[in-house]
Amino acid sequence: MVGKAEQTSNLPWVEKYRPNTLDDLVSHEDIVRTISKFIREDQVPHLLFYGPPGTGKTSTILACARQLYTPAQFSSMVLELNASDDRGIGIVRGQILTFASTRTIFRSGFKLIILDEADAMTMDAQNALRRKPNVGKVLKTKSNNIECVILLFAQFQTSIIRRFCYDEFTRQYTPTAGADFYIKRVTLPGRKEVSVRITDVGGLELNGPMLGNYLFKSNMIVLVYDITNFASFDRLLTWMQHISKFDENPAFVAVFGNKCDLEHKRAVRLDKTQSFVEEFQLFNYLASAKTGEHVNLYLTNLIARHLGVPLSKFEREKLTTVLKAELVPSTPVSVKDSSTSVIEKYTENIRFCIICNYLSKIIPALQSRCTRFRFGPLTSEQILPRLNYVVDEEKVKITEDGRKALLTLANGDMRKVLNVLQSTWLAYKDVTEENVYNCVGHPLKSDIENIVKWLLNESFAMTYKNIKELKVLKGIALIDILTEVHKFVMRIEFPFEIMISLLTKMADIEQRLAAGASENLQLTSLVAAFHHAKQVNPPETT
Repeated sequence: MVGKAEQTSNLPWVEKYRPNTLDDLVSHEDIVRTISKFIREDQVPHLLFYGPPGTGKTSTILACARQLYTPAQFSSMVLELNASDDRGIGIVRGQILTFASTRTIFRSGFKLIILDEADAMTMDAQNALRRKPNVGKVLKTKSNNIECVILLFAQFQTSIIRRFCYDEFTRQYTPTAGADFYIKRVTLPGRKEVSVRITDVGGLELNGPMLGNYLFKSNMIVLVYDITNFASFDRLLTWMQHISKFDENPAFVAVFGNKCDLEHKRAVRLDKTQSFVEEFQLFNYLASAKTGEHVNLYLTNLIARHLGVPLSKFEREKLTTVLKAELVPSTPVSVKDSSTSVIEKYTENIRFCIICNYLSKIIPALQSRCTRFRFGPLTSEQILPRLNYVVDEEKVKITEDGRKALLTLANGDMRKVLNVLQSTWLAYKDVTEENVYNCVGHPLKSDIENIVKWLLNESFAMTYKNIKELKVLKGIALIDILTEVHKFVMRIEFPFEIMISLLTKMADIEQRLAAGASENLQLTSLVAAFHHAKQVNPPETT
């Protein structure tokens, strides 16, 4: 059996020296003080931590969890999910909803769900957190096939569902008397059989309990309009108003614009459609019942999205129907009260902590339900004591310039400091400035000085040759050269107009590199930018 000390020694230093309590945290005193008061007074709200990586967001909430629960309780009371791995809506309907809807028998208080890197979650998954949970709506048929129920609003556009079910098109329109019901069976990836039931209310203006009956029994709502007829688009707002009376945040509502084959006759402006779908946070598709274009693809894709089944490009191109549809008699349904959002419904039992780097990627509806805390980059003065502690504990041989190199590369990221420290120590044993930079493939200061000297003084051909040889010799990425050269450029006395032009060109090069452009071509662009600046006005370095 492996001992506890041996297990700890095998851990990465980032985990080995992660703070265990709130008192161990080296920064963000105001945040720690506020959260400690929440815990003492048993008033912990839903939390939203945001800020750059390596600033203590995850460590803070884990320290809170250790303060709230004993080691024996931790696994049953805390659900930690990395949302960059579990990105889809399936994780909300699966693990999160299951964990949130169960209570512990022998302990009062709330459980904790930690969603790390939540800005990588899909918009569908984020919306599912704040919409009503669809518990019990994804049903199993007797043959163990998954059942999905679609409510269709399609006045004069019923042909789109006949194309989906029968693969046929007719110009004749017969007003729906009451509602029509269809069944179609489709196969999703992994040979997942899905029985799709479609309730078509056609041109019927539903109101009152009857609409509530249909809405309760539905997983998805599809609104269809004619892109060549503005009146049909105008009707969408009326339908949404009727729907909102029964459910303020209906899950999985999609808008289908029919007759995309008649784009040249479009009467509904694209900006009108975009404003409508953004206002109600709907899915938006264009299709053609006449040609069949996109009908099968988008409806099947919508079903797959609802069930959390990803479709590859090949699967989207090869979507096939297993069985033809058939008209079936309706079955009576009953109305239940609309549920509130997942977060609000389980507040008595659950607290959420959402962690992200970019607040703008979290939908406003989730932000408003949480108490927000921003974790700024750590200063060198905050990082240094913890760095020295790890150095002493691990008996690392480190020079003063090695410390400065670690702090320079970190940019306020404690995790990066410890990772680079451990990597350099394992590779070289001595942690010096040169070893640190070589370990991460970052250019040395002397290399950058030489590059800037070439850019300012050598010919175009010689500059390109020297920088390319240095890149190959030391394995330096052009993006790192560009970042370091930028610091030097800010100290060079170029005329204002030349400086603006040079910085703009460097920004364009960075953007193209991020998009995957050739490094050799972008290197020539960098050299050309400096060559042009030199010709206009020879600089004087300071």
